[in-house]
Amino acid sequence: MNKLRFVSWAAVSSEEQAEKESIDDQLRLNREWVQNLGRLYHGYSGEIIEELTNVGTRSIVELREAAEIYPSYARLTGLVGAGAVAAVICRSRDRLGRVDALIVTIERFCAQHNVIIVPRQSPPITLDIKELQKSEGIGLLSVVEAHFAQAAVKRLVHEHERGMAERVRVRKQFPGILPWGYRYRYDRDGTRNIEIDPVPAATIRHILVDLFVGENLTRQEIAERLNDEGHATSRGKSWQYDTLTGIFRTPERYAGYITLNEKSKVGRKLLRVRGDHEPIITDDELGRIKAKLAKNTFRREPPDSVLAGVVVCTLSGRPMYPAWLRNPPRLTPAFRCSSCECTPGAKSHCIVESRLLDAARKAIDGLMHSADARKLLRNRHAQQIERERVTLAGYAAQQAQLDSKEQRLLHTYVHLGHAQLDWFDNEMARLKSERAAIEEQAAQARARIAAAENAELSADSLRAIQSLGDRMFDATEPGQLHKWLLGVMRIYVSGGDSSGKRAQIDQVVFI
Repeated sequence: MNKLRFVSWAAVSSEEQAEKESIDDQLRLNREWVQNLGRLYHGYSGEIIEELTNVGTRSIVELREAAEIYPSYARLTGLVGAGAVAAVICRSRDRLGRVDALIVTIERFCAQHNVIIVPRQSPPITLDIKELQKSEGIGLLSVVEAHFAQAAVKRLVHEHERGMAERVRVRKQFPGILPWGYRYRYDRDGTRNIEIDPVPAATIRHILVDLFVGENLTRQEIAERLNDEGHATSRGKSWQYDTLTGIFRTPERYAGYITLNEKSKVGRKLLRVRGDHEPIITDDELGRIKAKLAKNTFRREPPDSVLAGVVVCTLSGRPMYPAWLRNPPRLTPAFRCSSCECTPGAKSHCIVESRLLDAARKAIDGLMHSADARKLLRNRHAQQIERERVTLAGYAAQQAQLDSKEQRLLHTYVHLGHAQLDWFDNEMARLKSERAAIEEQAAQARARIAAAENAELSADSLRAIQSLGDRMFDATEPGQLHKWLLGVMRIYVSGGDSSGKRAQIDQVVFI
């Protein structure tokens, strides 16, 4: 005898609807149905371990938002996620939410945790969730349901946008999830209020007021300081450059303002109101923050450099970009690696332009005074070939990972039914784009290997490099020098010490 543990779910869209079909009636019929489970499904019995009720979900689409607003959804996801129940009994699917997208999301969440949804008005053919998952039916059914749910989502988009604008303009509430630094507080009568979350709020003030405005630190320097001081992010992880983006994108919300459509891609009108929530920073502090952000945006124009495209990160294999390095009392031209800055766990590194120019001069000087310049170049080409082969091996490993991701995605889409059509298409397109980029990089690496294997500078080219080296640096226009350097050399750079702040020049390679 298989005994299933049920959670009983009863819901109405409004108190007015409850007069026609009460929550009490739904709970009573749920209990009777579970008591008679053996008559409907041979070899099964059931017990209800908890009864959950809910009144109204408005037009909520996301399960996470429903769980944040309604305790019943939070309890349901908690029971399902903990494996405390095997089934959810309800009157019909539409009791799970007012929006098809929310209903389908709940069903897939339950399926992920091997919990079956049992609508009394249209019960499943079997209560064995594994048998359903093995059959093509549940996968195709979920995909079909997701397809039709898209129509409901599209239909709701306009209403959702209008609802968000109404929420901001009239009720002075945030249009979506609360920003980090705030939390909900519920009164005894169920009234929801927004209050400051003390610890995150103190971190936000420290970032914006103390470090950014007060000490004039860059984002990378702020992230390093926060990690050194032991501050946690909203997810309890270490701080990175990109982790600060959300805080700096809309600092107005921390001064008590609520904005909507600030960067609308379809031209929706900007909406900004004074919210009812307590500010974390003052209007004066907000003004100084925005003024500094505007100034930094102006300064963000990279410096012109004759080495643009010549400096390459050894770790990522990508060109480093020219940037300004703070070196009081002036800004110093330097090079940074954007790939390492955006890669979790990688050490960001930068190097001043003057060190790179010195290295380029010394390499050319060494070539000019070498007794056997051809032998020197052959050795350097051999080193380049070895490095490119290591790079190719890395690309092969990345392609193998993409193969695995595609297999998992297809399995999820076809067999488990956890994927909406638009999400599946977007993920497949993203993986395809990643694969094309890797294949292009691998082709370039193979081309560089072939060029290095066949590289044999002519006597004229060798004499040109040897004779023009010093004169190109001292007497040539920057544009011509940049073009010449781009055609004759690459400078490889990686992080030098354990902190990754000071970079080191690995080698200078002639091409």
